[in-house]
Amino acid sequence: MKLLGGLQPSAVVQGAVLGYPSPIAAGQPHLMVGDPGRCPGDASLTIAIFDDSGSVAGPAGSDPVSNRYAEARAAFDALARRCRCGQCHAAVLHFDLVGGAGPLPLKRRVPGSLSQALTIPPDACGCSLLGPSLAAASRIVEGAPSARDLALVVFSDFQLFDADLERVLADMADFPGEVQAVALGANPDIGGLDPGITVTRLTANDPPGALGRALLRSLAHGRPGARIPPDPSGMAL
Repeated sequence: MKLLGGLQPSAVVQGAVLGYPSPIAAGQPHLMVGDPGRCPGDASLTIAIFDDSGSVAGPAGSDPVSNRYAEARAAFDALARRCRCGQCHAAVLHFDLVGGAGPLPLKRRVPGSLSQALTIPPDACGCSLLGPSLAAASRIVEGAPSARDLALVVFSDFQLFDADLERVLADMADFPGEVQAVALGANPDIGGLDPGITVTRLTANDPPGALGRALLRSLAHGRPGARIPPDPSGMAL
């Protein structure tokens, strides 16, 4: 088990991802997230899991206009523009297990189906269960034996209602690669996470592009020459 260590305070788009009244578009200058560096030679796979429950996506939630998806798209796009090997893969899952995509290669551009998965699925019911998507992530890994550099990133406020939450969080820690919990909101409940999991806290008071940079740090793990700007109190590769 390889896990990123430590608690890493970070950020999201100020007044946007966590409550600004209008969405932002990927590709805007303030969404420049950094340089992921060169392809390392080994196949990689990053799985991003998104919570679309009411406490995140609802009118009073931590991301009511879904700008987390615009920033995530910017991170995927940054890697795709630098990939020439065709072995850098990504997958998107949702708590509801609908509307996901991948794993697909991020070579020169983000595949259309992966880009389309970066939104709240129209048939999502907004569940607050992490376990089913973690199980789906495990199946994706089992089906990608050639991927030697694995990463899991969970975007949630961690107001979870899994029946056996302790077991689910243990399964998250047991993912066979780098694990990052991106905690959305001012006071996310992240108790019970393994201390080896990197925790990135994002609030409405944080600078533009920080959610994208958090994802890009996982996407770029192990890539030579990666340069990702640090956020206040955060770290750059």
